[in-house]
Amino acid sequence: MLTRRTFLAAVTLPVVGMGRQHEHFREHRYATAGLRTHAAFDQREAFAPTPIEEVVATLALFPTLKGLRYADLGCGDGRFVDAARRLGADASGIEINCELAEKAAEYYDIDVTCADLFEIALSDLEAVTFSMPPGLRERVLAKLRREAPGAIVVEVGNGLVSL
Repeated sequence: MLTRRTFLAAVTLPVVGMGRQHEHFREHRYATAGLRTHAAFDQREAFAPTPIEEVVATLALFPTLKGLRYADLGCGDGRFVDAARRLGADASGIEINCELAEKAAEYYDIDVTCADLFEIALSDLEAVTFSMPPGLRERVLAKLRREAPGAIVVEVGNGLVSL
């Protein structure tokens, strides 16, 4: 089972090593990620960067991500995709705002598709995170029930979702 400690180790140790460097990287990369994201992304975008603590807590709900085909639906600035990739997932994001998708892909060097998620197939997904306004939530869940009934789905802020 993924814990906060193993999550932080997985996303930081392969990059910078052990000890003080690990702490420095975690503090610098993630404590300042919000600031860098704010500078890199136009504040008029209709999203708010997810605090790293919420990314950690959300991804810790998956038994594992290693080797799974994962997508963050409405990936915004790409933090979930970046973290899932570092945990071994075949990770990608789907974002309807093409400018935001391009910025996220470039910023984190991740795979982000600019598309309306209701117009693309989701059938190959094994793990999914999403956060949608109430009006879209049920539509997203209905699409996942039809196309990816075996996927592990976690709604950001609400936990595991039963399909």
